[in-house]
Amino acid sequence: ALKQQVNEGGVSLLDLSVQIFTVPTVVTRLVRERDLLETLFSCLFDFFSPHEPDGGERISPSSEVVRRMLYLRLCHDICYVLRIPGAAARFPSHQAAVERWLALCERVQGMDPNTRQATTHVEFESRNWSYAFALALEMAPVLSHLVGGYRESLPKGGE
Repeated sequence: ALKQQVNEGGVSLLDLSVQIFTVPTVVTRLVRERDLLETLFSCLFDFFSPHEPDGGERISPSSEVVRRMLYLRLCHDICYVLRIPGAAARFPSHQAAVERWLALCERVQGMDPNTRQATTHVEFESRNWSYAFALALEMAPVLSHLVGGYRESLPKGGE
């Protein structure tokens, strides 16, 4: 049945990531022994880099990756991993992953700055704001899991 779905284009190899990243024993081992967090956050950061026309410091909301929302699968995979008990708590100890996440957040800042047109009538409104907003919406759950993991990693009071 799976072979038939693959042949008909109904299943992608990428669909298997949800099967892997939702199994606690597999994720725990990959995080601990294979630096899964560093790998995923490096992939997310690098995913945007080659698609920036000027190699600039900001992610462009008009880039193909952002407009076509090609980052969705990777953001979802990161959330699957961070939902596994203990995985998000290990994030603060992975310096490379922390640095990649912070660098990505820095590049997202000011993605689509708004400027007010006071002198002329604006006939065409760019849709870039919606692409930037969609990316921010996908990054928000990742941040929420990371904050929860950071709190979990702090020493408990009275112990």
